[in-house]
Amino acid sequence: MRLKQEFTRADVSVKYRCLVLEKTVVLQSRQLEVVGSAMNEARRRINYVVEYALAVNRRADEVNRRVDRVAEYSQAVKRRADGVIEYAAAVDHQLPEFKSFYLRHLHWKGAIGAVAGLMSSI
Repeated sequence: MRLKQEFTRADVSVKYRCLVLEKTVVLQSRQLEVVGSAMNEARRRINYVVEYALAVNRRADEVNRRVDRVAEYSQAVKRRADGVIEYAAAVDHQLPEFKSFYLRHLHWKGAIGAVAGLMSSI
């Protein structure tokens, strides 16, 4: 009888331990599922951040290209303005010579007009 009691007591103890272990396994399995779900969510968010960062980099590259084009256009405008300034300086330099030439032209034109008037009256 004593052996039966010991065996029964040992059997109950083993069954209890087995139930506790099964509950622990179920609990840990649920926890692993929660952790796996959290890891999947974290991966999804990380992938979103990476895609967003790549899109920002592409946009920054596009902005940099546009800034470079604006800088090139600005340099072209400056070269054109420098050309206009040089042309204006050349015109200013030649202006006194042109004025004296034009005054001589007006004198000759007046003289020619006077001679033509005299010739027509004759």
